Amino acid sequence: MTPLSRAPLPRAAALAAYLLVGGTIQAQRPAGSCGLDFDSTYVVITRDYAGYQDRLRENGPRITALTDSVRAALVEASDSTCTPLLQRWIAPFAEHDHHLQLWQPRPEAAGQDARASGEDRRRPSLEFPDDSTAVLTLPDFAERYKPAIDSLIASHRGRLLATPYLVVDVRRNGGGATRAYAEVVPLLYTDPIARDGMEFWVSEGNLAMARAMVDDPRTPPGMKAEAARLLPQLERSLGRFFSMGAIDSLKLDTVYALPRAVVVLTGRGCASSCEQFVLDAMHSKKVTVVGTEHTAGFLDYGNIRTITLPSGIRRLAYATSRSHRLPERPMDYTGIVPQVLIPREETDGLAFAIRYLKSRK
Repeated sequence: MTPLSRAPLPRAAALAAYLLVGGTIQAQRPAGSCGLDFDSTYVVITRDYAGYQDRLRENGPRITALTDSVRAALVEASDSTCTPLLQRWIAPFAEHDHHLQLWQPRPEAAGQDARASGEDRRRPSLEFPDDSTAVLTLPDFAERYKPAIDSLIASHRGRLLATPYLVVDVRRNGGGATRAYAEVVPLLYTDPIARDGMEFWVSEGNLAMARAMVDDPRTPPGMKAEAARLLPQLERSLGRFFSMGAIDSLKLDTVYALPRAVVVLTGRGCASSCEQFVLDAMHSKKVTVVGTEHTAGFLDYGNIRTITLPSGIRRLAYATSRSHRLPERPMDYTGIVPQVLIPREETDGLAFAIRYLKSRK
């Protein structure tokens, strides 16, 4: 297998400072912007991406040949052909790591921002379709929704703990932060929750990200404190993986009598931290995972960093960490298969979940 050199391209070497400060520029688009964007993508993937060596072991010759082909095509690339060309280059890396993405954002249409208009379909909701059933819908585990999730559960805790059946609907939850669902876990808990932990790839670019988290006033206090605590250890680990949590387990003091049976309703739209929620929930004797198909498969690599490429019109997202499950127990190939499959002829997954709950002995 021929290794792909980690040495930056000559033009990319001039972008080092740009990449280290997070990849945001205000200047107008430079000439040869597609080539600059490729050089930046090349440096980030080969230097900062936590899955780079894994992909190289699997597919080194293909990646090397593809690199030569894409470099040759850059000469005639235009704005309309550049993004597909760069996506073609990252394809061998992204086949088994769906977090790795390169895209060109669409301009936001005036007046189309749901949050600005007061409507936000990603907010959590709680309904009681009857006296014995609660339906908790969690469309997003982004950090900004944690207060809403916590508040929703706190304001209805008494009724939730007096309701026999609970459906937690995460079918369209694309992930976010695992801490966002911390207040949901006690409703489901019966047994210690084993977690595999992860290891962080310590590169110059990823260190810059960690330093920026500590300095950014928008970083949530808990995350800021954790980043500040780990930063000296990360700086001593440059050029290698740093373990950010060995296999451990979450143990709670209380197992609530109610809800006595819980369905986690899932599907292909459940990704990343949503999938971690499903794995955590499956440790409970109360829980059954129900869905029409497996989850998305975004769990082997994580802690995503997003940068704007030099053109200012394309973005790259990549993982800075990988799970301790690897390489023995990858999950991104298959996702999480439901314990109970909803029949194809069933048109209402939520109604099926509620019927299933009430049929349990």
